[in-house]
Amino acid sequence: MAGMITGGRWNGINIRLTDPNAMERVSCTACSMDMEVKRGVIGPTSWAGALARKEREHDYWACPNNEFDWHDQIVGLIQEKQGTISRTLKALIQIDIDAIRDEHVADDA
Repeated sequence: MAGMITGGRWNGINIRLTDPNAMERVSCTACSMDMEVKRGVIGPTSWAGALARKEREHDYWACPNNEFDWHDQIVGLIQEKQGTISRTLKALIQIDIDAIRDEHVADDA
């Protein structure tokens, strides 16, 4: 997709910031893998918090697949899907997401 943003860290997709010790396990929205956690991180938890230089303790969850191009593609497609109101486009984007997952993510079933 032309102009699609890929890569990066997107809270709620391939990273999560939670209250300290609030979660035992978190799955990546992009690939469903268990995320790795750094507990007790001190820092901002939002863009506004960073601008205001506000820090608080939190747990930082990140997907171990964040460094792979295919994972970046899924993240970008999820963002595209969230950004459209068209049900037809959402369905087409989901087909692409499913195809990439099928190619790169092992089925645990």
